[in-house]
Amino acid sequence: MVELPAPAALLVGMLSRLSSGLRRFVPRQLDDVEAINRLGRRLEAYAAIDVPVLLLSGAKSPAHLGERTQALAAVLPHARIEVLPTQGHGANDGDPKGVADLIASLAAEAFGS
Repeated sequence: MVELPAPAALLVGMLSRLSSGLRRFVPRQLDDVEAINRLGRRLEAYAAIDVPVLLLSGAKSPAHLGERTQALAAVLPHARIEVLPTQGHGANDGDPKGVADLIASLAAEAFGS
């Protein structure tokens, strides 16, 4: 929901009122946003991570997520960004094999397999 354009937010709001399946996620989404805001940016804390890190990004994800991924990669000493061209924020659902293959490639890189 972060930085969702107003028309899209309105549509999501209307759909969540109509669908009990969606409505049950609203409190969790609000809790997640609040928790993330409380944590703050803390990018410098990630600079101490001295192992290979794979950052996945969906080409169809909102632009602010790509910006955040780039900012995180800039401070991680061993980060690699992989952009899934046909996916959005839910690539684990949309392309689970593609995501698994990328994670396997990170494991091979990290453990020398």
